[in-house]
Amino acid sequence: MGAQDDKNLKKKRCRLSKNSGSGGFQCWAAKGATEGIENARFSLNTMHPVSPSLEQGRRPLVPYPFSTPFILAEPSVQVERLQYSQFVPEMADSYFSLNIAALATSGLAIVLSYTTLYSNLITSTVGIVRKIRPGHWDNSVVQSFNFQELKFEVEVNVPVIFCTHKGGFRNPPLSDQDIVHISDTDDRYREAGFQTLAEVNDRFRRAVEQQSVRNTELKMATWVELLSELQRMERESSQWQDRQFDSGRSNPVDSGRTLRISFQRKHTLLKDQPIGVDGVCARTTLGDLCLITMALGMTWIEFDQSWHRYRCEGNGLGLTGVKITGSNLLFTFFQSHLPSFQKNRVIPANQARELCFGYVPTIFRTLEDFEGGLLTAADAERLPDTLHTLQLSSPRSIADTLAQIGCNMQTQKCFISSRANTDHLFPVAFELIGMLAQPIHIMGTSFRRVPNPTTYYWRPRSFDLTCLMASLRRHLDTPGPITPTPQLSEVCRSINAIEGEYDAEPAGCSYKLLDELHDAIDHIDDYLTKSVSQLDVLQIVRRHFEIVLEQLNNTESEFEKLAVAPPLKRESLLADLYFSIVRSAVVGAGVKPNGTQATTLASEGARRQAPRLGDERLALGIEDKKNNIWCLLMFRMVFWLMLHDFHRSDVQKLGPGCLGCQIAVFIE
Repeated sequence: MGAQDDKNLKKKRCRLSKNSGSGGFQCWAAKGATEGIENARFSLNTMHPVSPSLEQGRRPLVPYPFSTPFILAEPSVQVERLQYSQFVPEMADSYFSLNIAALATSGLAIVLSYTTLYSNLITSTVGIVRKIRPGHWDNSVVQSFNFQELKFEVEVNVPVIFCTHKGGFRNPPLSDQDIVHISDTDDRYREAGFQTLAEVNDRFRRAVEQQSVRNTELKMATWVELLSELQRMERESSQWQDRQFDSGRSNPVDSGRTLRISFQRKHTLLKDQPIGVDGVCARTTLGDLCLITMALGMTWIEFDQSWHRYRCEGNGLGLTGVKITGSNLLFTFFQSHLPSFQKNRVIPANQARELCFGYVPTIFRTLEDFEGGLLTAADAERLPDTLHTLQLSSPRSIADTLAQIGCNMQTQKCFISSRANTDHLFPVAFELIGMLAQPIHIMGTSFRRVPNPTTYYWRPRSFDLTCLMASLRRHLDTPGPITPTPQLSEVCRSINAIEGEYDAEPAGCSYKLLDELHDAIDHIDDYLTKSVSQLDVLQIVRRHFEIVLEQLNNTESEFEKLAVAPPLKRESLLADLYFSIVRSAVVGAGVKPNGTQATTLASEGARRQAPRLGDERLALGIEDKKNNIWCLLMFRMVFWLMLHDFHRSDVQKLGPGCLGCQIAVFIE
C-alpha cells in the first residue's frame, strides 16, 4: 500500500457502508502523512478508539455498526478502504449468527401469524355449525375457502316453510326443488333431515331432569324445534284420531284434509343473509307464519306492524318477533311445556286458513268463484257483492258486511259504537257465522277447532248449545204458526240423532256426533242454495239482525231479562224471545207485490190462506216460506256452532292484509 505525499488534504469524513459482496462491514481508515505517527486518536461520539495492538501505520477505525459520520483528528490524512472482517473476525461471526436468529424469528412469526389467521377463520364458523348440529341438518353444512375474499364461507341447506292446499301449490317458493310435506312418519322426517318425535321427547325429558337452561348440549336452532313440533302435531293427532274409530276403520284425515304445512330445501350462503340475522335461519313469509301458528294452536297476543312487536303463545308454545333490516322480520320459537294435539287441533282445511285472517266463506261460494275455490290476496281486494265471503276481522268490517247484506244504518252503528250491546248468550257476530258460513269440519274426523275470525271472545262455559237446540226444537213440536215442512221434519230427525250421540259421548268429540251435525247442515244448505233464491235468504238474515240488535239495545225490551236470568234458564228464554218477537217481526215484515213494507202482523192469517206456489218441492205460501227459511237458519246456526269450536282466548288480531303477505320472515 503506497504512501501519497499530498499534505494539503482537508479534513475527511469517514462512514460505514454495507459491502454486499463480502457480507461484512467496510470502513475507511486514515493514515497520517508522516510515518512517525503512532497513536492517532479520533474524536468521535459513537466510536471506539483504535486498537493499539495493530501494527503501526495501519490504525483502522472500529465503529459500532451504525452509519455515523466522524472526522479525523489530523488535518492531513489519507483515507483507505479496508475490510472490517479482516481485523475483527470475532464480531463478524457474532453478527452473522444474529442475522440467522433474526431470520428464524421472523419466519416463525410469519408462520404463527398465518396459523392464527387460519384458526380464526375456521373457528368463526364453528358456532354456526354446532348450532344446527343437533337437528340432523349438519350433513348439509359445507365450509369452503373463498380465495378472492380470503375467508371461509359456510354453505348450508335451510328449509323454506310454507302452506299448501289440496291439489298442490300453484307457485312454490323454489321451482327446482321437491316439496316435502310434513307427516307423522319417522322415515319421512329422517329423509327430510330433522329430529324424529322420539328424539324430541328424549331431549325434552333430559332438559326437565337437568333443569338447566344453560346446558349447551340441549340447545339447538329454534326452527329445528318448530319442525319437530309440527311432526309431533301430525303424529299425536293422528294417533288420537285412530283411537276414536272402530276397529278396522281407516283414518280419513289425510284423504279429507285440504291444508298442510310443507317445506323445500334452499341452498344458501350465510353471507347472503340480511344484516341482523345471525346463524342458520329457516325462511318463510308472514302470511305462512300466521298459518303455522294457527296449526300449532297458538294465538296472537300482540301483532303490531306499526311498532313491529309480534308475540303469540298457546298450547305450551310461543313465538316472538322483531324487525331487522328493511321489511324483514326475525322470529324466535320457544316451548314452555309439552303441547297437546288431540281434540284441540285446528281442522286442516282451506276454510280454516281464511278464518285465520277474518274471512268467512259462505254457502253461496262455488268452485267457479275463485280458482279452486280458494280465496287469495288478490281476490280479497276485490270481493264481489254476492257475499261469497264475509269480512269480520273488526267491528267496522262487520258493519260493512251488514251494510252489504242490506241492514239499516241503525244496525250498522251497533258495531261501530262502543256503547251498543251486541251480545245475548254470545256475541251476535257468531250468529251470523253460524247462519251463512260453510262447514269446515272434515267428515269422519273428530277435530272441531277453528280460528276465530272476529274480535269477540267465545265463552262456551256461559251457555249450553245443546239446551238451546232442545229449546228451539220444543217450538217446532208445539202447535202454532209454524207450518211443518219436509225440511223441518228432517231437522227434527237430525236433532233426535244428535241427542242420541250426545248421550253416548257427552264430551261432544265423537266423530259420529260430528258427522250427524255435518249432515244436518248439508241438508239445510241444499235447500237454502237450490230451492230458494239467495235474495230470499239474505232478506231474512237482514231483517233478523235488524230486529235482534234493536231489541238488545232497547232498555224496555224483553231481551233485558237475559241479563238477570239464571244460567239454566237463559237458553230457554232466548228461544222463547226469538220465536215470539224476532220470528214474528221477520215474517210479518214481508214485501208486498207493490214494493211496500208490511208493518203489522194482522195480515198473517190472510197470507197463510194465499194460493200455494206451483213448485211441488216448496208448495208454500210467502209467509210459510219465510217461516221455513228463518227456522232453518236458526237451527243451522246452532248446528254449526256445535260442530265447531273456538279457543276461549283467541280473537282476531291479524287483519285481512296478512292473507298472502309476502314479507320475509327468518326463524333463528
